[in-house]
Amino acid sequence: MILEALKYMVLGMTVVFAFLYLLTVILEFQRKIIEKYFPEDEPPKQKPKSKKDKLKKVAAIAAAIHHKRTQNGN
Repeated sequence: MILEALKYMVLGMTVVFAFLYLLTVILEFQRKIIEKYFPEDEPPKQKPKSKKDKLKKVAAIAAAIHHKRTQNGN
């Protein structure tokens, strides 16, 4: 009786393993087909930001923090 249970256990595990393996192979094949016929567009190249732009950003953040603190009375 235990031997029969072990046989069914091994059979079940084999079926599940085979199904999962087949699923991964099919999904990988599908990914390659989709990438071939529908490639992703490359993002546009951004120009490097200057130091002046960074300083403007920092100033805007500092002004927003100052405004929030003075508005709440802190």
